[in-house]
Amino acid sequence: MSFTNDGYTTIKNFLDQDQVEDFRNTIDSYLQHNKSYNETGDSKILPGFAGNTPELKSLNVLHRDHTLMRILGNVFQTDDFIFLEHSDLHQNKTTGWHRDTKDYERGGGHPQDTWADDYFIVKACLLLQDHTDNQYGLWFKPGTHRLGVDSREIHANTQSTDLIIFDQRILHRGQVNTVPYHKLYNKNRYLITYGYGLNNKHSELHKLGATKRQEQQRNTYANS
Repeated sequence: MSFTNDGYTTIKNFLDQDQVEDFRNTIDSYLQHNKSYNETGDSKILPGFAGNTPELKSLNVLHRDHTLMRILGNVFQTDDFIFLEHSDLHQNKTTGWHRDTKDYERGGGHPQDTWADDYFIVKACLLLQDHTDNQYGLWFKPGTHRLGVDSREIHANTQSTDLIIFDQRILHRGQVNTVPYHKLYNKNRYLITYGYGLNNKHSELHKLGATKRQEQQRNTYANS
């Protein structure tokens, strides 16, 4: 699989199974004992947690992990990239087809500029449950990170230990409003995301927009 052509890639066994179980238990405990999250129905979202939530232990600093930085350097083909202060933790969330460019627009970026040659913003994602025998993982339309491309839908058959990296312009979705994963399998579905981009004006605008959104979301649950 070519990241350049497809717009996403899977890194097998980025985590080991002990880490997966530790992360799941840590998140379960945090969301059970804290109210610092947004809640809609069965879905809980913890925005902007990276570096701000010591209760999440190693997940709080995973965005600076040396192995992750090396992998991202290979994706960007340079070490001149930055963390965009963009992190989200989703429990049992449903999402339809979309591109992750709204934070760029919130920061003042023009939608047409997302197709500029020097626009390169990605997400590093962890799905902390197995999706090799079900279709509740992430879905992609390969190549749609490029302007004017359409393609068939592909489900990423990932294991709980895998890392997914995708261009934030690619059309993708999560689970939809059928019988949700947590009700079918009696365990929470987790998606953890961290945002990165080339060190340039586009990434700074995305960073500004992500920070603005996450602060608004945190203020919402802080005042609830």
